[in-house]
Amino acid sequence: AVFQREILERKRGEGPPWLPKELAYPQGLRRGLTSILFFLLGLYWISNDEPAYMTGPAIFVGFWAAYGVYRTARATQQQPTEPEIA
Repeated sequence: AVFQREILERKRGEGPPWLPKELAYPQGLRRGLTSILFFLLGLYWISNDEPAYMTGPAIFVGFWAAYGVYRTARATQQQPTEPEIA
């Protein structure tokens, strides 16, 4: 569903709603740190032969947070609409 939404948004020329850069920097930083933390945690657990029910979700959360960074970056590139400016 996530990939389908991305494909449809690009086909229609749409994207996430506009986000001011003052809000995007802390949000992107928080999501980026979460992504790095969970990737490293998942890799640490993989190297210590932890079960897949621990490593899988950690890596998944890392990817999901990285996707959040991508969406935050795309939201800052959108043009604001009139109600958002006023």
